[in-house]
Amino acid sequence: MKSKSLIAFFSLLLILFILHCCSKKQKVTSINITLEKDLEIGVSEGDENYMFGGIIDVEVDSQENIYVLDWKNKTVKKYDKDGRFLQNIGQKGQGPGEFSSILVDSCLDRNDRLYVVELRKVHIFVEKRGFANSFTPDFFPLGIMVNKQGKIILVGEKKDKIFHIYDQKGEYLDSFGELFPIPEKLRKLYNLKKKTDTRNAYLSDEGRLFVFNPFKYEMDVYQEKKLARRITRNSPYYKLPKLIKNEKGEDADLTTFAKILETDNHIFIWYATEVKDYVLGEERYIDIYDKKDYAFLGTTTIKEKGIPDTVRNNKIYFDVQDEETDFPKVVRYRIVLK
Repeated sequence: MKSKSLIAFFSLLLILFILHCCSKKQKVTSINITLEKDLEIGVSEGDENYMFGGIIDVEVDSQENIYVLDWKNKTVKKYDKDGRFLQNIGQKGQGPGEFSSILVDSCLDRNDRLYVVELRKVHIFVEKRGFANSFTPDFFPLGIMVNKQGKIILVGEKKDKIFHIYDQKGEYLDSFGELFPIPEKLRKLYNLKKKTDTRNAYLSDEGRLFVFNPFKYEMDVYQEKKLARRITRNSPYYKLPKLIKNEKGEDADLTTFAKILETDNHIFIWYATEVKDYVLGEERYIDIYDKKDYAFLGTTTIKEKGIPDTVRNNKIYFDVQDEETDFPKVVRYRIVLK
């Protein structure tokens, strides 16, 4: 009698375990993303205020004004939330608040101050005063973020670290975060270096710092300057870098581009693979993670062209190079989770 009771007990546990696993599996496949276009900025001819030479970044402030970093025309074009042009910020030149070299990245802080990174210079603009100040770091930043304390975080390789903290005056404070090991087969593309940086980093509203490995599906999460979590997944859609010969017969690699984005409740990883030098394939994906516990919730295949730059108020902003007319534009979509 006792043995039968034990068998019944363990059978019940097994049934509960199976039901639990099935419920978790259902959770993984239950969320999908639909993107509904609600705004487009950019024309091939006509009003120059709506023409872009080349878009490298799009940012959105607390009023939903849109800032487009145009690397080719060396300016930031500002639009209201309905896409009406407001002003140009910065221009080509050598003076204060002017850009003389390659524009790399931009960001906004909690007070809507605008930060623009040149090849080796950081500019700060204040909404009402315009240009505030600039400073020159002693390395080449690939990206920029500003935390809620107003500290500037530059992304790039310096002192064998990837993140570097500066104050608002440009004084260097600290570095942290590990560089990424380069696969041996790709090292000749990196002058035989063993480690490198990446520009694919994201600072969350809560102060968590995410950075995506450029060589495999791996995302590190930093809190208080320490590695708090490493998220990996064997995605059937994510392709590892591959060494090829380009059209000139030179060594090159086909890699998968990834961007980290955030909504109120989720972390998105968007990714797409090159089919030839700097040309992305038709298939693009968004992996969805729970923002609290990083649980994987599902993958959505998306058809929308371009690269997503930012999410604000449940809207995602893409910079797009129109394939038919070959002009850059910004496209905004409303995110619908199902």
